Amino acid sequence: VNTRSFSKVINYLTENFAENKDEIEKIRDLLQIRNRILHEGYNLTELQRKIYIELSNNLIERLEKRKK
Repeated sequence: VNTRSFSKVINYLTENFAENKDEIEKIRDLLQIRNRILHEGYNLTELQRKIYIELSNNLIERLEKRKK
């Protein structure tokens, strides 16, 4: 993954959707986990899966609302 494009995605999401520093870290973690799953075959625990799905769903909802 291109580090520059990864940084751009993080910057866009954090600038437009993060409401506080904690959310910025969660977005960064989400994208890093995604890369680990994709490129390293990393497997999430059930708890991790639940947490990241909830975070992803929340971001998707915000993106959809903004699109309307």
